[in-house]
Parts: sequence; C-alpha cells; structure tokens
Amino acid sequence: MIPSTDFEKYADIFFWDYTRKDNVVYNFKCLETLCILNISSDLKRYVCKPIIILLASILECVFFDFLTRTQGHTKEKIPNVSAEDVASIKNTELPRSFLNFSELMKKYEFLGEENLSIYSELRNLVNVRNRIHIQNLKKNEPIHEDNLWDISLVKHFGKLFKEIFLHICKNYPRAQAWGKPYEVLPDFPEPWNTL
Repeated sequence: MIPSTDFEKYADIFFWDYTRKDNVVYNFKCLETLCILNISSDLKRYVCKPIIILLASILECVFFDFLTRTQGHTKEKIPNVSAEDVASIKNTELPRSFLNFSELMKKYEFLGEENLSIYSELRNLVNVRNRIHIQNLKKNEPIHEDNLWDISLVKHFGKLFKEIFLHICKNYPRAQAWGKPYEVLPDFPEPWNTL
C-alpha cells in the first residue's frame, strides 16, 4: 500500500507549477515507501542511497519552481522577496543543476540570513547526491560507497530537508495564502525516522 501523508498539503502552500508539485509528491511517496519497507535491519542500509537521492531531487525541483516563479513574477507578488531581488533574478539565466540552484538560493539568502550553516549543509547534500555517479571521478571521500550511505546520513539530510521545506512554506506561500496567518499543518512527515 502506498503511504498517505500530509506532505501534499505542505507542497500546496508554495508550489507554482502544479505538475512539478504532483511529481514532487509522487517522489516523496517513493521515499516514504522505501523508508517503511519491512526489511531486516542489516538490509536497511541499501535503501539509504535512493532515499538521499530522492530528498536531494525533490529539493532541486523545489528550488527550480521557486526561482522560476520569481523570474516569471508579474503581478503576483512573492512575499519576502524584494523588488531588487526579483529584478536581478529576471535578468539571470536560470541554471540547470542542483548546485547552481543552491548557490542562487544562498546568494539571495532565500533560506534565511540568520542560519548560514544551512547553506553549507545544502552544499554537502549536493556533493553527496552527486555520488549517484558510481565512478566517483572526483575521488570524493569515502572512496567506497558502503562507507558513505548509512541511516545516520539519511536522518541528517531528512532533518535538513524538513527545515528547508518548512522555511519555504512559511516565507514564500502562494497568493491565495496571503492575509492568513501561517497555517500550522499536521506534523511534517519524517519517514526517514522509521529506519
């Protein structure tokens, strides 16, 4: 049975493109399914790599949607984004990589200016996600993948994922959420904590 969570309610708050949102929700369900598989403890480590890749891929899509929304800004104001930042982004060719999306989020401090460590953690996630390339041409440590992908890393990046997702929900809601206080939704789903 496919898990059912309140994740979609969170994605509804800020996503601009509904097809991207639907795809993100689908991928989160894939992630949840991997987390709740009834497998023995010694095999759980083998789902860590796909879970982390899904976490990173979802964030990559979130950033792309947010930056596209900012770039396409016309009448619908985006809360907490200055007119100067909107103008600057309108004149920027959007990149096509997670690293570059992350760098733009950092440049404009869209994930906050008070917690700068979030950007270094995000960069770490980008580097780990790039280990999808098994050949590891850059010789990033650890060299052997069985020493990289583990449950503690999944939980670490799951916590980062939640922090970023909640920040975007709170600070950049779509127009229909304007004028309403930030809606406290049911607990944000954290399926990685079931590993």
